[in-house]
Amino acid sequence: NAARLPRLHFPFGAGLTADDLPEGMAALFACSQDGQAFEHDDWKHGAFTKAFLDQVGPNVANGYGTAGTLAERMDWKVRQMVHDKTNGRSRLTVTYINSGIVDLQLVWLERDKLITNGIGMKLTLIPAGEFLMGSGTSAEEFARIFDSKAECYEDEHPQHLVRITKPYYMQTTEVTQGQWKSVMSSEPWDGKTYVKEGSYYAASYVSWDDAVEFCRKLTESERRAGRLTVIQKYTLPTEAQWDYACRAVSTTRYSFGDDESKLKDYAWFDDNAAEIGEKYAHRVGQKHPNAFGLYDTHGNVCEWYQDCYDEDYCVNSTGSDPSGPTSDSSRVFRGGAWYYEARSVRSAIRNGNSPAYRPYYGGFRVVLE
Repeated sequence: NAARLPRLHFPFGAGLTADDLPEGMAALFACSQDGQAFEHDDWKHGAFTKAFLDQVGPNVANGYGTAGTLAERMDWKVRQMVHDKTNGRSRLTVTYINSGIVDLQLVWLERDKLITNGIGMKLTLIPAGEFLMGSGTSAEEFARIFDSKAECYEDEHPQHLVRITKPYYMQTTEVTQGQWKSVMSSEPWDGKTYVKEGSYYAASYVSWDDAVEFCRKLTESERRAGRLTVIQKYTLPTEAQWDYACRAVSTTRYSFGDDESKLKDYAWFDDNAAEIGEKYAHRVGQKHPNAFGLYDTHGNVCEWYQDCYDEDYCVNSTGSDPSGPTSDSSRVFRGGAWYYEARSVRSAIRNGNSPAYRPYYGGFRVVLE
């Protein structure tokens, strides 16, 4: 009941804390004190006000929510609205004062399409969107296409729609030997077979555990240098993030189409690597990129992902921003490698391996969130 609410005379967003408000009251702001709320002519309001008036406010007024759930709904709704108007070139910062009083600060910033971090790693902005995960190829068609009686792999079915609701930065290439050494001060490939050394060759003989430690150390280094905020971090991509980025809005077997004869222009695989004696992970970024500007998503080295491997992932990963199980004996390992045949570097191909395994064909790329 608005008539019962006490009148508050706080400067807009200035120094407001939980102690300044009566019990049970929440304070939400469209932006920080020094910020600017996102507005659009189509709405005749800012995104924050439009979302509240159209959808969130009535629900709360009718008793369907608390201060915490209100903040969560506003977070989701404004993200969605602004993404639609900016094609994903936006960032949202949400700060909760405490569980009872909420200060929701929406800071929308134009984001660079391509950024370079302190070790020379380039990352491109992957917009939010949706895609078909899994393979739509039947076992019979699979055998016909690849001249094989092998059945299409069961863990690629059924094909289903998945939504990625938040944009994120993904490394344009796989982590290189030079980048690895600058962060980890080690060379796990040193003295091993199936290696060609050089700063721009993809790092290999890397386990999932190693890749996670790399992300942790890189995050710490970039924060100390003032290039990351306390809430930003480098991680391995989720399987859904990688699958979406690899396909780059395509619905075909490869990100560039179905024509296997063009694979050599986009990937290092057995025909143009192992079969001609080049039995090693190659220099990154030498082939054509996909539509999102990512190189070597097919072939070169298999890449580690956050998720544990689940053979029923295509059954269980429907909806928005899915992730696999958090505890299991193996981690997702996808993309194919320099000695894989053409059918094994498709977008839909899935594998899993022990997180401690350091294969000669194993590498990774990072995301920044």
